[in-house]
Amino acid sequence: MKRLTPFWVKNAWTSNPRTKDFQHIKPFPKTWLRKVVPASLRPPNATKPDLVAKVSDRIRYWNIVPGDLVRIRGHRIKHIMEVAQINRLSNEVRLRKVKEDVCALPDRDPTKLLRVHYSRLQLFWKHIQLEGKEEPTPVFVATVRRGHARYFPREGYVHWKRYVLKTAPRLPKQLYQGQAIPWPTKELEKIRAENYISSASAVSRVTYVPPDESALAHMWSPSLVKRYVRSLYNPQYEHGVVVADPMEVHLTRELSNPYSRAKRQARWKARLEYRKLLLSQIMTQELKNLDGRSRRDARAEATFKWKQQLAREDAVERLKRKVKRGDQAKEDRKRARRMRKEKRRIDILRKLVLQEGAGTNQIIPGRQLVKAIA
Repeated sequence: MKRLTPFWVKNAWTSNPRTKDFQHIKPFPKTWLRKVVPASLRPPNATKPDLVAKVSDRIRYWNIVPGDLVRIRGHRIKHIMEVAQINRLSNEVRLRKVKEDVCALPDRDPTKLLRVHYSRLQLFWKHIQLEGKEEPTPVFVATVRRGHARYFPREGYVHWKRYVLKTAPRLPKQLYQGQAIPWPTKELEKIRAENYISSASAVSRVTYVPPDESALAHMWSPSLVKRYVRSLYNPQYEHGVVVADPMEVHLTRELSNPYSRAKRQARWKARLEYRKLLLSQIMTQELKNLDGRSRRDARAEATFKWKQQLAREDAVERLKRKVKRGDQAKEDRKRARRMRKEKRRIDILRKLVLQEGAGTNQIIPGRQLVKAIA
């Protein structure tokens, strides 16, 4: 489960129908809530401040999610409305009118949405033709039964099925028993394609041609790169720069990352080949000159010399990298700073003068010795 953050608490309203986790049932400090503006200072079209239900009163499994069609019980509005947003912390829902144009964008302005509590809603199921009535009757779900919840780690959400347990108006059990209520599908915003389609000539026009090997054969140099970049911003500045050359010639370092995986692997393989070749050379040299040793001792001594040489080469390489990073200069500065500090300490001790009568705990050995002799 993800960690609960103040940002999530302050932005608890969501239009996502899927339940990603259950962090909304966790307690959190009251200081995370947004400050409530007094009614006298609140704009006339502002929404009510967000309230938070107790942890024990919060709903764990939401069976009414954005995209569902519902009705409000005991309200003057009798027609079916659509759920736009939900707040799992306050158990509240924002409703909007069902739009005839399904391709129209949803109304995201909170001031134009109706805000009601979750407990006042009834989920719409479907229209059923009842006997004695000419028009189909809308049937709502009075009680919803939840199926087994299952977490899908790849998609990152919790899914369960919801079934009809009781209906309003009441129907025979054989009409709704075991019937599953489908979840709403999130509609994608349809964009007018004619505003974004390019012409065929613009699509087929060739705007880039890769350079051939002869053009890429130029040697890279920092001065050439600086002159080329300066010529891009100032066309009149062309001191030794061929503007017709492809940019790949002048951006070799930028376009070829020395720390890419392929190049690091190539350097690693080259290092392994060098180690094997060095071992074979030292081994051959030691076996040629045994000098009374056995071949086993010669091989052991060759291996020891090989390891010693590799250690010396690694130490030299580390020192080069250290100098290149600037660590050597940093150590030199620290050493000079320590020497100056030690010099100041010695100067202070050399110039120290004890004042007579400054205290009984200060003793000048020479004068005390003269007084004792006297």
